[in-house]
Amino acid sequence: MALDELLVDSSPPGEISSRRYRAKVDFVSPQSRRNTFELEYECFLGVSLENGNFEPVRFHSLLEWVSHRFSKCKILVGDSIHRLTLESCSGMSAHEAHDRALRLGRDFMEENRDIIAGYQSLTRFEFITCREIQQTPEYSAHHRAITDYFHCSPTFRESVESFGLRYHRNRWDMLSEGERAYRLNNPTI
Repeated sequence: MALDELLVDSSPPGEISSRRYRAKVDFVSPQSRRNTFELEYECFLGVSLENGNFEPVRFHSLLEWVSHRFSKCKILVGDSIHRLTLESCSGMSAHEAHDRALRLGRDFMEENRDIIAGYQSLTRFEFITCREIQQTPEYSAHHRAITDYFHCSPTFRESVESFGLRYHRNRWDMLSEGERAYRLNNPTI
């Protein structure tokens, strides 16, 4: 889903400007569901922490869009997986990045509870975190299967490594040889 900024300032004179955004569908996967996905009863909204698309004004627009189409929505907050971004882009230790990522997830949910409450009469929103999912037996089984597949499938491994290198391309030149070697030899799925 993409967000487009409207050119209308909806705040009364004398108050801080409250820009409004409008949410629209950018793509649907699988493509075959493009014209029918809105017939579903519920949806899933993934939140990437420290991403401008989820700042309060934009998040509000996403909730508004969802509330006009679905009766129920699970909001997945990418807390524990955000540690990977913090480690690789901010140079934090694994422990420090994990703690900060969880705190950012809690902060996001707390900061947006009032916005969500405003739509509860239309749509039942429920937060779920990556940390919660990662603590389930189902996650452990899937993680083990993906890790095993990573080690036994050169094609899959190359795909994952290629994605990681593209993601970090802008920062790659700033890493020491030791950091490069560590990242290439310690892939995290």
